[in-house]
Amino acid sequence: FSRILIKESVVKMIIGRLRSDDVYQMAANYPAPEHRSTALSTQAAMLYVILFFQASLLKNESAAMREIVDKHFPDNWIINWYMGFTVDLSVIWAPYKAARQAIENILSLDNIKHQTVLYARKLTSLNGELKGLLQEGVLTEEYVLDHINGKLLPVMRDANVTLRW
Repeated sequence: FSRILIKESVVKMIIGRLRSDDVYQMAANYPAPEHRSTALSTQAAMLYVILFFQASLLKNESAAMREIVDKHFPDNWIINWYMGFTVDLSVIWAPYKAARQAIENILSLDNIKHQTVLYARKLTSLNGELKGLLQEGVLTEEYVLDHINGKLLPVMRDANVTLRW
């Protein structure tokens, strides 16, 4: 990252914007609070990359890194950062003190167990719901139009979030 010289002020502004705003305005598509990390996942991938242009934040700014991890990575520490390329934040951020401490907070055994149980339960219940919806003759044009907001979109959102985990 040192081969590309970008003004520090520009990098700070981009990081600040990615930290605080919903750049892609995805929160409207994922209104449930437990879906926030999915709504911000594209933005989080950009933030992951640009943080390396300001390594001092990764190394020294514990409060900022805690805020970033709590907002963007509370339940997903293995992220897709570009077209199928994935990274385990606990591994890649290990050399950076502030980043490592922030990610270790979400990698507690209790949190991992909680997330695993939560998504396993959701997967079981969603399988039943999806089987019912995907039976021949259920998803007619009329049914879809009548139930898109009340039943179908929430199930699709939950399925998307669950499968991403």
